[in-house]
Amino acid sequence: MEQETSSFKRKLNNSLCLSVPKKRKLIDEESCATMQSLNKSSRSALKSLDINLIGIPHHCAERSQHHPLKLEKQQIKPFKALPMPKFPPPSIHVSTKETTKPMNVTLHSEIRNAKREKYDEMMKILKEKIKIDEEKVKKEKEIKEIEDIRKSTQFKARPLPDYAPPLQPMKSVKPLTVPMEPKFLTEIRAQIREMKKVEK
Repeated sequence: MEQETSSFKRKLNNSLCLSVPKKRKLIDEESCATMQSLNKSSRSALKSLDINLIGIPHHCAERSQHHPLKLEKQQIKPFKALPMPKFPPPSIHVSTKETTKPMNVTLHSEIRNAKREKYDEMMKILKEKIKIDEEKVKKEKEIKEIEDIRKSTQFKARPLPDYAPPLQPMKSVKPLTVPMEPKFLTEIRAQIREMKKVEK
């Protein structure tokens, strides 16, 4: 019994130093073979030792992490560029149809453009005429103002003042108005009151 358990432990320790997938395969195969050979008492002894058949100790796990990186670096092949692929030459399609011939098309935009040019020319002539007329009117006004200023600057003698005596008003023949004394209603009311008192 003791010899079988010790040999099982050795196999486990050797398998722990290998990579993770290989370890698990070896542990599974060897554990199945040994567990079948061991009886119930030896199985209980293994369980008491707290040996995890699938688990891996920490120090061996760290080694196994670095090991596959080295293997990957060794497996990487140097880069080699592939040759250019050979493509078939492009086939040019030759059409059997006749080429389209351009037609003399009169566009509305061209007609509108010609009309607009004529309109612009007419407007230009009108503006020039208006400008010439305004200049003429301005010149006429300036000439008139100059003439008025010249007339105002000319000396003109004043007429002699009239020293005749002033007009005297004629005396009226009508008689003077005679003033009349006003008659107020208050006096009439006072007279009526006195008459009533006398009657009583």
